[in-house]
Amino acid sequence: MTILQLSKHAQSYYDRLKAPSLAQGWEKYVATDGTTCLFVNSNYEPQSGEAVFFLSTRNRNTMCQLYKISQS
Repeated sequence: MTILQLSKHAQSYYDRLKAPSLAQGWEKYVATDGTTCLFVNSNYEPQSGEAVFFLSTRNRNTMCQLYKISQS
């Protein structure tokens, strides 16, 4: 999967779990391989085929930023 596809999975996971009324905050790291997503700590090392994204909400919009990608 491409980074763009992985980011869409991570953002979808984040958006499903955040409160609909959230305007600011709720900063989370999300690891995904394209099928499974989970919240992780910032020191998580992604496995092969995984990427970690930093997501947060600003002005009711979700920001998604690549944080780490597997080295293999």
